[in-house]
Amino acid sequence: MSDSEISKFGEGAYLVNDVETFSHNVKAQSGISISRTIDTIADDLSLVLTFNTHCEEQDENGGNKCHYNWGDDLNVTITMDTHGTPFQLGDGVVGKFKVDYIIPWKFDCKVCGEDCVLSFPVIKQSTTIPGPECPFATDASSVSFDVPLGDTSPVAGIPTHFSGHITVKKSDIAVARISVEATVV
Repeated sequence: MSDSEISKFGEGAYLVNDVETFSHNVKAQSGISISRTIDTIADDLSLVLTFNTHCEEQDENGGNKCHYNWGDDLNVTITMDTHGTPFQLGDGVVGKFKVDYIIPWKFDCKVCGEDCVLSFPVIKQSTTIPGPECPFATDASSVSFDVPLGDTSPVAGIPTHFSGHITVKKSDIAVARISVEATVV
């Protein structure tokens, strides 16, 4: 197939039966790629997300643009500091996401006082984030957890997109909002 035949469908568009041309233009890397943006954070809160050595970027809030291959260990440490006004029982973390822009996935957990169990759609893995004792994060305090990744892609190499945000609430007031984008291939 010539370039002129491809171009009649628009730039970047390919005939379904032209698998060879299409496969050379797919840029997704097998595994899980995650990026985050700190949208808002209260003046009296410090937040650092640490990922194990798989991130392209580091800033004052930790790792960003991270990639994990199937079979890797995805280790996360969250460090928060409220500078004297700690999180109490009832303060929460709420996640609202869309899988492939359509399927909703939500979670609602406590910052402290109880464990948070997350069941991730698509990768079909669960993890438990240990709930630290309340009060939490009067000064710099951390909680760590692992997300087990299987040895092979649960999506058979078909890119699957997650997007949404996580909101940390203290006395029902949002003190941090983090936007998250992830691609599973």
